[in-house]
Amino acid sequence: MLYADTFERSRDLLKLAIPLMSRQTAALHPISYAVWYEYVAGTNDALTREIEALTSNGKRLDERETLRLYTTHVAGFDPGHAERLQARFEEILQRVNLSAAEMGRRADEYGVELADWGNELAAAESVDQAQAGLKRVLDRTRGIQSAVHVLSRKLEESRQESEQLREELTRSQEASLTDALTNLTNRRGLDLVLAESVRKAASEGGELSVAMADLDRFKSVNDTYGHPVGDRLLTKVGQTLKANVKGRDTVARFGGEEFVIVMPDTPLDGAKALAEQIRVSIAHIQLALGEGEDSVGNFTVSIGVTRLHAGESADALLARADEALYVSKRRGRNCVTVLQ
Repeated sequence: MLYADTFERSRDLLKLAIPLMSRQTAALHPISYAVWYEYVAGTNDALTREIEALTSNGKRLDERETLRLYTTHVAGFDPGHAERLQARFEEILQRVNLSAAEMGRRADEYGVELADWGNELAAAESVDQAQAGLKRVLDRTRGIQSAVHVLSRKLEESRQESEQLREELTRSQEASLTDALTNLTNRRGLDLVLAESVRKAASEGGELSVAMADLDRFKSVNDTYGHPVGDRLLTKVGQTLKANVKGRDTVARFGGEEFVIVMPDTPLDGAKALAEQIRVSIAHIQLALGEGEDSVGNFTVSIGVTRLHAGESADALLARADEALYVSKRRGRNCVTVLQ
């Protein structure tokens, strides 16, 4: 599922979200709840910043604004764009059908013309009569050849346009599963990857390990240097994580300053070693504050690592990784904790 919060946490978030929803002019429907749930959960930085900017002067969010926030920051895929792509596909299909229908009509007429000429030829009393009928058939044949050429060109144009639309749809779908800031897999993409990884491990008997990482004291980075620097740090951390994993592993931004690494066919010892490698790599990050300014560093990360148990769900696996992460936090941060 998309949200991996415990029952207790989701109940607490509900208590926070409902009063905020009630202050808006938008109705209390699931779309509105999804927006305000992510806001109070603090897992969607871009959504949080936009809501705070919109409501800073006491403005209340209406249906239109709530839907826009949902499609932009929660759903991740613009329904209007999907509808436009569908309309263009239907337009192409209609053009192909019309062209095929026109070709069919011409072929029927040509068949009638051939039949008529056959009757005329049988009844012809002179060579001139037979040649006149033959000329009409040849003219119609040339017309059919021209029509086939035009149809082939139209079909090729439609094929190329369909291919472009498929590529555009693929890009849109990929964008809906990608975190805009870090270019990592987003929460929705993680949900899909993790579900498929669990299914494959269960069916094929492979090992599956997961690590959850959280930047230590990230709030102090934002408070000290500002959100733009914090965003740059998150981007740099994302790049560092990607540079350390292997081809089949997936790095996702779980929300805020939390990241998840899904490692198919990786035993727990290997996952722990990778987590330690990541922890050290992040400690070496240096971030320039601006052109000509000094760099800052000493960033640390806490990581929790676990593995899939037989018959376990993706939610349970992720919850245990989260538990391991918070053990690392309680141990003083900047360390890796493994839970079997």
